Amino acid sequence: TQKNTLLQKLKKEERLMTQLPTILNRRQLEELFPNPYDSLGPFDSIDDEEIDELIKAENEGKKVRVIGRYAQVNVQQRQDIPPLYIGHTAVDLEDGSGIFIYPGWHPNAIRSQSEIARYENQRVVVVGTVVPKMPKNPSYPNAASLIGPCFLSIDSIEMAR
Repeated sequence: TQKNTLLQKLKKEERLMTQLPTILNRRQLEELFPNPYDSLGPFDSIDDEEIDELIKAENEGKKVRVIGRYAQVNVQQRQDIPPLYIGHTAVDLEDGSGIFIYPGWHPNAIRSQSEIARYENQRVVVVGTVVPKMPKNPSYPNAASLIGPCFLSIDSIEMAR
């Protein structure tokens, strides 16, 4: 019975995984988080519920599967000096865009050396919650920060098959 319970759990997780949106490039990310004003004509309107739903998704994120190349990121503000890699990472997508693994200020943004050694420059599948725009550091809301999509949570990182 324990074996059956485990098999049922695995099947449930597999169904969930196949239902997740898959992100391979920036276009797919933009389709997942559409700008409500892009498709409006001069006399079109959008109701408040639609706007609220889009804003909620943009702030709270959506659970997705992202497939791309795991890479360390140089998070220095100045790009005219040699890069400094201290453990920040991203998933580089097929079109050259990328999704940061956590906002740069988040404690989980600095990934473990063992994770970096295992996945760096490898094609990976990352499952987690993504937002289209990295949130500002709540402790320093006026400070400069990186711009771009990022994971707010990570459920798993695995080698892509």
